Amino acid sequence: MAGYIGSKASVVSSGAERKTTITATSGQTSLTGLSYTPTKVHVFQNGVRLVDGTDYTATNGSSITLTVGASADDQIVVISYATFETSDTVSASAGGTFSSDVTFADGADIITASAGTSNFRAGVNAGNSIASGGNYNTVVGDEAGTALTTGDNNTAVGYQAGASISTGLRNTLVGSQAGDVLTDADDNIAVGAGALGSDTKGNKTVALGKDALGVQNFTSSTDTYNVGVGYYAGASVTTGTLNTLVGGLAGDAITTGERNVIAGHSAGGALTVGGSNTAIGDRALLADTKGSNSVAIGRNALFAQNFTSATNAYNIAIGRDAGASISTGTNNTIMGSLAGDSLTTGSFNVALGVSALGLDDVGSHTVAVGYGALENQNYSSATNGYNTAVGSNAGYAVTTGTRNTLIGGQAGDAINTGTKQTAVGYKALGANTDGVDNTALGDAALAADTRGCRTVAIGRDAFATQNFTSATDVHSVAVGYAAGQIVSTGDKNTLIGSTAGNAITTGSNNTLVGMGTETSSATSGSEIVLGKGTIGMGGSNFTFGKDDGSNRVYNQFSSNATFTRVSDERYKEEIQTNTDCGLDFINDLRTVTFKFKALSDIPDTLPDYDAEATTPEHSDKLYGVIAQEVKAALDSHNITDFGGHHEDPKTGIQGVAQSMFIYPLIKAVQELSAKNAALEARIATLEG
Repeated sequence: MAGYIGSKASVVSSGAERKTTITATSGQTSLTGLSYTPTKVHVFQNGVRLVDGTDYTATNGSSITLTVGASADDQIVVISYATFETSDTVSASAGGTFSSDVTFADGADIITASAGTSNFRAGVNAGNSIASGGNYNTVVGDEAGTALTTGDNNTAVGYQAGASISTGLRNTLVGSQAGDVLTDADDNIAVGAGALGSDTKGNKTVALGKDALGVQNFTSSTDTYNVGVGYYAGASVTTGTLNTLVGGLAGDAITTGERNVIAGHSAGGALTVGGSNTAIGDRALLADTKGSNSVAIGRNALFAQNFTSATNAYNIAIGRDAGASISTGTNNTIMGSLAGDSLTTGSFNVALGVSALGLDDVGSHTVAVGYGALENQNYSSATNGYNTAVGSNAGYAVTTGTRNTLIGGQAGDAINTGTKQTAVGYKALGANTDGVDNTALGDAALAADTRGCRTVAIGRDAFATQNFTSATDVHSVAVGYAAGQIVSTGDKNTLIGSTAGNAITTGSNNTLVGMGTETSSATSGSEIVLGKGTIGMGGSNFTFGKDDGSNRVYNQFSSNATFTRVSDERYKEEIQTNTDCGLDFINDLRTVTFKFKALSDIPDTLPDYDAEATTPEHSDKLYGVIAQEVKAALDSHNITDFGGHHEDPKTGIQGVAQSMFIYPLIKAVQELSAKNAALEARIATLEG
């Protein structure tokens, strides 16, 4: 006898079905011309099933009244069922229909038979071709996995999901027609209607979203390593590989491009064959079709870049609107919101910081690092700027200036057309506009000058107040903390040493070397001063020594060929008349003529011996004395403190200070004069 499933209680099952579709008019509530059995009718409004007794009244079998009037063109569908009764049984051999819930007892399993092992099938023709060797597959949905024979570990859920897979392995396909033409492909994941809907033999692909990677198709076994996540993500990829595309419409134009990483709505949306690009952010790298090797991270980053032929762009843009206007520029590195956002064809630029290099469109070879650095640079034609600005607002006002190097917060921030300037330090060269060839290194160095040119200021506050209001070649140099700090319009000064020349205002043509060295006055000119704290003796004087007292030697080189040293009695003590260094000492000296030897001929114990220097550096005949003979003469007269002879204690080299011999000569002349006077007196007496 036949077997049955279910109890024998009477149930009512749906039989023949009648469907009526009505296009409503505005405010329509009455639906007429119907034929139905009350309680055996379903009403749908625009695809939404209405609730009997709440949304509508259906009691007379010929008309239905809507509770709320319909809108114009609403689609009203009325489905009515003819009823019949049958015994509450479903034939195990002939099949049948359940009209209510079916509950399986605890421990009972739903098992679908197949020739393979541990397969589950549910749906018309789902997995109906599984053969011996096809194991561990789950197929749910009409025609899902219908061609599956010996493939293993596949999951296909949805109408025709994985419908063509035969021997493929480890595929997970969820959605209507997801992966429906894959045959013997392996390790794919497709979730979404039409996802991975064209590929036959591609492997290791992930497609999540409607039509994601929908036209990808490899006709031979290929490990694609493509990932498409989002509505139409990678929708045009055909044979491109190694792409990662995440976001609605992300990379949806890529066909054969490879190694692209795209994340964000419409990111990389026009790329076709470009490869090795990274675009992350809403509409990042949106317009480019064939460019490769670009990185765009941030909303609208590299938004307008577009190469119509295969091009290695090597552009990097990170930040909202970073590099947003670049069209065909290459080799740019841009980081920061609005950084480099006006560049179009400029190349080889580096812009790091919000609004850095924000206006330039065609300039190239520029480096801007810091908030607002070189923000206003803008060339009207293609120009190699070679500007470098590092620091907040460094070079902020530069417009068309070139070859400037500006490092430090607000360094050179007033320069507009100035060129070939170097500023390192906070506010260094901070007021200059159109100067040329200035160098300022140090906090506030050369901070006030507006139009001066060719000045070097190294050290904090060096030339801090210098200011020329018209274009002027200054040719001044200050090296040291506060060197030339209050110079205003003095020029052609060279000041080396901490606080050197920091009292000069309008003085010019001065050369000062040493900490705290100063000219004789703020306006003095043409002074040369050497030594710590040494104060010059006046204009056109060369002064060296230390401080401003007796330890100075000076010479007024405009009128005097010898040096002057303080000989003021007020600085001296133990004053004695010279009696031991006069005529007798002079008579013991031998004056000679000589030439200097080649360095190869001097004793090899001397420090400047050079065996290869076989020609004398000086070949002229000279007049002088021999230091050793001077020493012998001094010793013979027991003179031990004469400044005219010196012996280096380290090398033993002896030297003479020629001017010191003036004083023995004066004494010798005095002695001769006395003798002469005595002789003249004697002669006068004899001639009487």
